[in-house]
Amino acid sequence: MRWLGTALVLGTAWLALAAGPAAPSSSPPAQNRAASWLALRPVTVRCLTEREAARDEVITDENALAYVEGRWDGKRFWPGDVATFAPRMCAPLVALVRGYPHSYPLEELALALLVLTLEAGHLRGHAWAGHEGRVQCWALRHVGYAARRLGVAAQTVPHVVALALEWDARLPENYRWPDCRRPKPSR
Repeated sequence: MRWLGTALVLGTAWLALAAGPAAPSSSPPAQNRAASWLALRPVTVRCLTEREAARDEVITDENALAYVEGRWDGKRFWPGDVATFAPRMCAPLVALVRGYPHSYPLEELALALLVLTLEAGHLRGHAWAGHEGRVQCWALRHVGYAARRLGVAAQTVPHVVALALEWDARLPENYRWPDCRRPKPSR
């Protein structure tokens, strides 16, 4: 997470205009509702198109799956209202809410749900919202709720949580919080 200045935002908008017309990013209502429910306030999930993702500096430069813009005041992170997602994170979620949950492997869906939950944790704006490890811990404890909210069958939710824990084990050290009580996988 990092603060992106007005110049960067304007520069990105200019690049998009200079490149010609493209299909605009989408903001799927079901993901917005789930993210807003988790964030405890109205927020937006912005799904980038492939073309937009190729020009998005955070997605391309940092190989990010998603991010929330905001500002860091030296003590805490103050999030904006939008989480921006790479296309590969939105596609499994869109398929899920359209009634095609098996269009993607469960591993991909679990990762997309974990990322959605993580970004909603940042969007909550709590004092810990800028601490990647604490937010990741919170996301692991809430990914099952997000899965149910978006329509994952109750009997599949434990598998999603177990897969989210497997994804978590592969993440860099800054996603660790020593005091985290991770959910127990139960498959």
